[in-house]
Amino acid sequence: MKKIFLIWGIGMCLACPIPAAELCHEFDDNANMITVDCVTGERIITQADIDRENRAKEEAIRQQKALEQKQNEEKQRQQQAEQKRQEKMRKQRQQEQRKLNNQKMRRQAAEGKRVQIDGKDYYLYEKPVRSQTSGIRSGDWMISLAGGGGAYLKAPIDTGYGITDMKGTRNGGFWSASLSGMKFINSYFGIGLAVETNQHLDASSNISFYAAGEGGRIKPSIKTYNFMLLGRVNLNPAHAARLYIPFGIGYAAIKEKRSSELYHWYPYYVEARTDNYSDSSLSYFGGIGLEFDLTECVSLGLEGRYNKFSYKKQPFSYANGLLKVNVKF
Repeated sequence: MKKIFLIWGIGMCLACPIPAAELCHEFDDNANMITVDCVTGERIITQADIDRENRAKEEAIRQQKALEQKQNEEKQRQQQAEQKRQEKMRKQRQQEQRKLNNQKMRRQAAEGKRVQIDGKDYYLYEKPVRSQTSGIRSGDWMISLAGGGGAYLKAPIDTGYGITDMKGTRNGGFWSASLSGMKFINSYFGIGLAVETNQHLDASSNISFYAAGEGGRIKPSIKTYNFMLLGRVNLNPAHAARLYIPFGIGYAAIKEKRSSELYHWYPYYVEARTDNYSDSSLSYFGGIGLEFDLTECVSLGLEGRYNKFSYKKQPFSYANGLLKVNVKF
């Protein structure tokens, strides 16, 4: 009988449903929301907890990789900076060594070499070594300021009463100025740019003419502004006194101021007027020059040029001479 009651009791217990645990939400020490059993307080691992943990691990791995990449980049920058510093020090040592070698060679040349011939002492002297910075070298830059004057070789002006050549008129000269910069591709050849001007003396040319019933005088004054591409060939670039051939081509803007006095005979009266004209043209020149080094960076030069351009479809040519001050660096 007891066995029957025991079996009945066990069956009733198995048939009764087990109450489900009640879930509560709390926060852990890292402020993450977790799930716990409200009765026992034990933590229950949910899928959301697993996903959050996986995301945290991935974020930690990403941050570690970013930190390692940043450290590698900083290391590369430090290595590059160290390489530049080493290269700079190497160049400085080379410059100092060249300077010491030049000083040693000049000192030995000045002291002379002692030799004995037939028991007698003799001293052999060498020519001092030329400074490495004199003359023209590849890569040098030169800035030049020039001024001078010239005269027309051919300057036909259409007066309206025929064409008259200004070269035969009184005081047909002008003054010139130039500013240029040039880089030497090698010691023999350089290219550069220049801005130049030729200013004809105001009212310097007096052209007289006579026609039926009238006559007069015309005083033209011409100014040119040239923008040139320059070239230069050095014939002896290593010397302190250098001979060279300059040449150039570019654009010329021509301005003319013309003062006129017209005499009308019947009836007689004088008409005075001033007219302004302008034109533009291709301009080019060639010449020869000589310059002298004053210091390692400064030199003086003399340059003669033959120039051509066109004004109102008439060919103009002139010769001018320039005194130049050059700064080399």
